[in-house]
Amino acid sequence: MSGPANMMRHYRLLFCLLPAFSAVGDGAKPMIRAVDYMDLPTAIESLQPLEEAEVSLALDEYEPLALVIHAKRELNSAALQVSGLPAGVSVKLYRLTEHTRVAVEGKERVVREPYFMEERAVIDQARGAKSAYYLVFRAQVDAHPGKYRPRLMLAGASLRVRLTVHPFRLRELGPFFYGAFCGRTDLSITRRHLADLHELGFDALQFFWGSLSVGLSNQAGKLGIDFSLTDRWMEDVKAAGMRGPIVWSLGNDSSSHLETLLAELFHLPMAPPAPNKCDKPKHFADIHNVKLNQLLKELLLAIRAHGREKQWPEIVILIYDEPTECLMAEHEDRYKFIKSFWPEVRIYGVTMNRIAWAEAIAHMVDIFVSNGDYARIRELADRSGKPFWMYSVISSRPAYDVRHTQAWLPWKFGAGGSWFWAYNYYAGNPYDDSDGYAETTASVVWPAREEGGPLVYSVTWAGMREAVDDMRYLRTLEWMLAQSTSQRAGRIRGDLAAMRESIPKTQVLKPADGDENDKVEATISPKYVKDFRRRVAGWINEMFAAEPALRSYAKP
Repeated sequence: MSGPANMMRHYRLLFCLLPAFSAVGDGAKPMIRAVDYMDLPTAIESLQPLEEAEVSLALDEYEPLALVIHAKRELNSAALQVSGLPAGVSVKLYRLTEHTRVAVEGKERVVREPYFMEERAVIDQARGAKSAYYLVFRAQVDAHPGKYRPRLMLAGASLRVRLTVHPFRLRELGPFFYGAFCGRTDLSITRRHLADLHELGFDALQFFWGSLSVGLSNQAGKLGIDFSLTDRWMEDVKAAGMRGPIVWSLGNDSSSHLETLLAELFHLPMAPPAPNKCDKPKHFADIHNVKLNQLLKELLLAIRAHGREKQWPEIVILIYDEPTECLMAEHEDRYKFIKSFWPEVRIYGVTMNRIAWAEAIAHMVDIFVSNGDYARIRELADRSGKPFWMYSVISSRPAYDVRHTQAWLPWKFGAGGSWFWAYNYYAGNPYDDSDGYAETTASVVWPAREEGGPLVYSVTWAGMREAVDDMRYLRTLEWMLAQSTSQRAGRIRGDLAAMRESIPKTQVLKPADGDENDKVEATISPKYVKDFRRRVAGWINEMFAAEPALRSYAKP
């Protein structure tokens, strides 16, 4: 995992690790077993022990190891100790605490699973209790490459790990980028969040209009616009190193958020109710109202001018999210209207997962953004001369699905960027998904439990970190191959192309509260992502060892 800023405070734990099936749990000793972190979130009892605990990582990379500890007697502030770590490699301990949520696929049900990553210095467990943990290994840039056998020890029990530190660093993602859909106000994405996102490899964020800090008011019939809070936040975005774009969404698939806000401020009429085939009632301002359009034009031109003056990251406009089911006429009207006075702004076009919808919306978008039917929509984007991005739902998904949809599929189909739902969306208590309808919690990073405390990560966010690193491994290998004309490089190019074609197909699941067009993707061959990462790392090592000129590259 390429790490966030607040994971830089690595301390070294003393650990001892024996083979996972050895009898480390006899007598009063706890039982320590390595399990596959990609199987989480799931019930502890369903986790199967691995035959051997293994961790492989590049320089300046993070990598998790999942453990289940069964306490045969009470563990009270028990220290997890390590020996045999090479210089420059450290470990951080997280307990996976339980999250009660409404399942997002299949039949609606409430589940309680280890999910939150809560940092721990010691282990406290009642007698007979089983708990899951992450050990997050980190290799500093100056760590010593090689193969090692560090040993974990806890209250007389031990476990050994096979640790491999590769001799190379991973390159950055560019020009590919990652973007996160955010469900809270932009101001709730604090400097800590921005540092977390950027160091993980994220450059772009998306907000719905109700989540923006631009202040609007009715000043005796004139539009008042206050950018002070937005300016402060944009400076934090730039200071964190995030390049953008920032996507501002004017509405969703049933509501005109910005136009409704302007209509309410200036006492303008809403559109009358009309029959529709949508799954939600339509709540729209009258987008043909002359006064409303004057206000909207004034506001968007002010945003354009102010953003240029303050050198904001690029603003991309999403008119109405997923308009292909019910809002095509409204979307086309707004596209023509906005382009009439702001022709250079790019319009983010959500095609969903059907080529027919992508073709229908092609003339009123500047970027195709798809969550399915990737090959045909990518071909359409190429023919149209427009960028192709992808998006998917990752909340509460296991790491293998996150890596499949956020790394291997975007690489296979040549996407320019990939987005996910959602970084911090919740209603009510963020730690209780049972206080609303299914999917009212779609976070992967949670707010601090106490004022001033650390952000709370999830196993899904750890899976997203691994997806980013999958892409960085691929970018590193592709860069090496582009620098070389050797016979070896030619052979690896062929093997890499064959691997791209062999990425397993996706099965499509329906969310618990979704309609027939809402989908969650899952791979039919979950563990392929580990094998493919291992093969790519092997090719990088082969090129690194055989072609010395590739060893001294700087990260772009």
